[in-house]
Amino acid sequence: MRTTVALDPSVDYEWSTDSVCAQSALSSWTDHLASQLTELHIEGRTFSTHRGCIRHIELGPLQLNYLSATSQRVLRSRAMIDKSSNDYLLLLIEKEEAQLHHYGRRLTIPEGSFVLLDNQQPFELLREAGGSSLAVRLEDAWLRRWLPHPTAVVATLTGTRDGWGSTLATALRTIASEGLADAILPRSVIADQLGAFLALIYGRPAQGIGRYQSEVLVRLKRHMQERLHDPELDPASIASSVGISKRHLHGLFAQTGLSFGAVLMDMRLERAAEMLRDRRFVGYRGCDVAWSCGFANASHFSRRFRVKFGVTPVDYRDEFEATTKNRRPSRANQGH
Repeated sequence: MRTTVALDPSVDYEWSTDSVCAQSALSSWTDHLASQLTELHIEGRTFSTHRGCIRHIELGPLQLNYLSATSQRVLRSRAMIDKSSNDYLLLLIEKEEAQLHHYGRRLTIPEGSFVLLDNQQPFELLREAGGSSLAVRLEDAWLRRWLPHPTAVVATLTGTRDGWGSTLATALRTIASEGLADAILPRSVIADQLGAFLALIYGRPAQGIGRYQSEVLVRLKRHMQERLHDPELDPASIASSVGISKRHLHGLFAQTGLSFGAVLMDMRLERAAEMLRDRRFVGYRGCDVAWSCGFANASHFSRRFRVKFGVTPVDYRDEFEATTKNRRPSRANQGH
């Protein structure tokens, strides 16, 4: 990124944690990302003060942000979703790979890769080594002009070495490094050019599942997520909650290649893993986590957890604590 960028101060800006005291660096960084991307919770994972910088460029229905930060874990919870608008984030990981948990999938995002995130669903993004990225916030209505079914491509990877992925990446990098204050075209026109590139990358003819089915599946999964604690959760009650038949529900899941039961089990195990990683639940025993995630039997929970993650719930928590203990900033370091 070059140091001199053509920014319009009325809509664009640059900001860095260097402008605030060390004690408020992480909270200020979180506030800036929340204002430009979506509401987030960020955990710093370094001994020293958290550091980050942002360059924000407005393009009407989308906003481009160049981000660079030290090691961090970025979380979007279900509680945050109710307070926000319906939009998406397009991430281009530039430096240092990232780990993403979103839409029930776990992905390693290598350098030079795009991934689309749905802000109406929780996600966890781990940047263990820190790094830089380009994050584009996309309004839902605008995005659907170019991608009629955006949820169909959420949490899938697209490279930037060739094809239209390369073209879009080059355009975004140029905007981020050069700015648009001197651009001869209106920003809305430039935004539409970027939308056209998105359509060329992701907008393949719809196959298998259309927009209606896709949206119903999202609603079904949302209701399932909200009731994971209920051991009596079943297909009939979930189908009823969105106004479709149980047969229709099973047909929709069959089109994705998975059954209702398999998706539900995966959701429960992923929720359990989230709780085991979350220090707010450090006092929960394995049976407490099992019960909170809808498992009536702790032994059954432990067996299924081991099949999915390769370790028992207790060992999973211990291993996670061991890998993060030495990365948390101490109280003594936070003030310097």
